[in-house]
Parts: sequence; C-alpha cells; structure tokens
Amino acid sequence: MNEFLDKASQMDMLEVIEGLLELCMQREAQIAELIMERERPWYKKLMGPRPHKDESESGGNGTIKRTDKQGREGILVVDDTEMMRLQLIQLFRSNGHKIIGSAINGSEAVEMYRKYKPALVTMDTDMPIMDGYEATRKIKEIDSDARVIIISHVLEKKMIVEAIRSGAMDYLVKPVQPNRLLKLVEEIYA
Repeated sequence: MNEFLDKASQMDMLEVIEGLLELCMQREAQIAELIMERERPWYKKLMGPRPHKDESESGGNGTIKRTDKQGREGILVVDDTEMMRLQLIQLFRSNGHKIIGSAINGSEAVEMYRKYKPALVTMDTDMPIMDGYEATRKIKEIDSDARVIIISHVLEKKMIVEAIRSGAMDYLVKPVQPNRLLKLVEEIYA
C-alpha cells in the first residue's frame, strides 16, 4: 500500500511540475508579447522597403567606414524571417553600420561569408537547409577569427552551450534589445 501511495504521490508531483512549467511558458510568452507591444513603435520606425546590400565601398548610404582589427568591415544578417532581417538591417544602418548582405539560411550565410568576410555575422538558429549552429561551425572553419552573434527566440541552457561550442561570441534572445546588440557591435570595432 505504501508503495502505491509513493507512486501516486510521485505522479501527482509530476503533474504539478508539468502544470507549473506550462504556466511559466505561458507567462514567458505573455512577457514577450508585452515587450513586443512596447517596442512596436521602434519596429515600425525601422521598417521600410527591403534593403539590398550596400554597393559603395566607401560606406555609402550614410554609413561610416569602419573596420575591425583585421581590416574587415560590414555586417552579414542571417535569419529566415524577413521581418527580423529588416529590423536588424535597419537598426544597424540607422546607427551607421555597413550591411554587406543578408541570408535566409545557413548555407547562404556560409557562401556569403566566404565571399565577403564581414566583420560580424548575426545568426538565427532555426532555419531551413542549414541551422545557425552548423553554419557558425562552417564559418569558423573558413575563418577562425570570425565573429558570430547567435540570435534566437529560445532561451535554454543547451542552446547557449551549443552556440558556444559552435564558436559564437555571444547569444542574444529575441526580441533583441537594440542597445545590447549595438554595444556588442561597437566592441568589435574598438
């Protein structure tokens, strides 16, 4: 009888834990929605026509020509969601950074990195064809000094560990805090 009660008690605890986890996940989603609502004017301000890669080698379109210690310049934005790519591109451009291009999957990112060797790559994690972790590993094989910032909608310990193992310099969670991201970018050019 005691064994039965112990099993019943364990099952009840599992149900309680599952319920608490569900509540936490719902609350986290509500918080993310509130943050998005608060930031929506910022996003609207940044939205505009789909930008193309900068053509000017001198840092045209209001950009300031900046290079890192290895002489690399520009940012490659990688995300399979167009809205996120546009937001990041507009954030960087509005702060004087050159965009060398954008990619919608890891495979495109690797090829663009090989061709342009930018100072920084912002990389989504969950994308078709090749995920951000694999793309980051391949970019680091091409250039061990490559700087990649993983930007994901998921905040889990295993994801952060995977980002570090792949060679990323940092891990940010969506919705991205613009000041935090811009501070990381400025550190690259310092």
